[in-house]
Amino acid sequence: MNNRAVNEDFKVIIIGAGISGLAAATTLLKSGVKNILILEAQPEPGGRIRSVEFGSGFVELGAQWFHGTKSDLCQLAEENGFLNSTNSFEGLGNYYSTGGKVVSPSIVKNIRNVIDQALSYLENITNYNNIPESVGEYLTNEFEIYINKICDTEENIRLKREVFDWHLRFQVIDNACTDLWTLSAKHFGKYQFCGGEDYVNLKHGFSKVIEHLVSELPPGMLHTSCPVKTIKWDEKILPTSKIFCEVVTENGDVYRCDHVMVTCSVGYLKENWSIFDPPLPVVHLKGFNCIGFDTLNKIYLEYDDSWWGLLEGIQFVWDSAKRKKQLEKDELLWTCDLTGFDPVVGLSNVLVGWVGGEGAVLMETFSSDLISQHCTHVLREITGNYQIPLPKRCTSSKWYSNKYIRGGYSHLNTKRGKCKAVITSLLRPVNSYIEDSNKLKRHSSILFAGEALHRTCYSTTHGAFESGKEQAMNLVNIINSSK
Repeated sequence: MNNRAVNEDFKVIIIGAGISGLAAATTLLKSGVKNILILEAQPEPGGRIRSVEFGSGFVELGAQWFHGTKSDLCQLAEENGFLNSTNSFEGLGNYYSTGGKVVSPSIVKNIRNVIDQALSYLENITNYNNIPESVGEYLTNEFEIYINKICDTEENIRLKREVFDWHLRFQVIDNACTDLWTLSAKHFGKYQFCGGEDYVNLKHGFSKVIEHLVSELPPGMLHTSCPVKTIKWDEKILPTSKIFCEVVTENGDVYRCDHVMVTCSVGYLKENWSIFDPPLPVVHLKGFNCIGFDTLNKIYLEYDDSWWGLLEGIQFVWDSAKRKKQLEKDELLWTCDLTGFDPVVGLSNVLVGWVGGEGAVLMETFSSDLISQHCTHVLREITGNYQIPLPKRCTSSKWYSNKYIRGGYSHLNTKRGKCKAVITSLLRPVNSYIEDSNKLKRHSSILFAGEALHRTCYSTTHGAFESGKEQAMNLVNIINSSK
């Protein structure tokens, strides 16, 4: 395809050494496909899995938990002794309104019930005729129905509205979307919990799973710090062609192969369609545009001791719209999208805070020292305890700034209703055609895999793992049928 020197020919080249790419590689190897190359743009494998040393242990900058234990990936972790016997939790502890006022637990419970019932309805409904397009509109409608039915004091109604605001911020983070008005209500129920326990921790971090999968690869198969510049394929191939695709790295290396499996994040792909030469078919471009992919981040604060005592969490209750207007020109603006801070299992003197929406992206523009100061200001303001110390250490994720990731994980956006059978279409190979004896013979040049392409467990590590395995087996069948 060009006149440059070709390093080597391969049967399969896998782009990305996140958990989906590694799952694909190990599956191919076990199925007898040996001539494989994995190209990873970042200095180390893992993709959106990143465990780092912090305090007296480690914290997760990426994937945090196993959501369910009834999956192949969790079983692999259990078999290798990676699971922690203590599960985590979210949204517990005190819900503080500004000035140290603790919201009545009964108010918190009432609004949680309204949200839980509404989301449960979306998860199980089969007739969407009278359902709004977005989760944001649906939840707001249900909350207003609740408010209009009750008889309560003006102060309690204000607090209930602010607790509802907390839930909106929580759902933005949970679904990795910019706001809930872009999250599809009609497709919300497509996600399915795989079963078993939830919020399952790992003893020494999710990165141990990555290390285990990498250990199963032959030496030299995985190349890190090798970002891809171009994936070349042809819509039509000459019958005499023996190599069908060419991958050119930004380092200037050129590799040829029969098949390319792309496991990059949707966030990266949406900004880098130009790596495909020629461009991908329209059906793939439209399909990926029907998958949302926005940012969420985590902030870890380490202290000399746990000043919060036995509290299971410090949740921030406020009117986000009002607060954003007040802080419009203030560097604290990003904190409006925080939900609060929770203790970290295994680290008694560390808190973790979650931030989503526009605040997650804005936060990444500040240094760790400034983030630490901002969080301390908000904690003091919301609890009314101005003796809360500055943390001795702060670290945070920056997934939007990472040009090879550009966000957190996928969700089903409101564009999804305009695209039929999105995942089915994206799981089909990008085919080249060989003219053989006046007949066109299909050749599967490019396949995609990743968490966003799992039909029911998108946004999860086990979904990414299973997607990589599934597409690898599809490719094995393709290779075997062409022999």
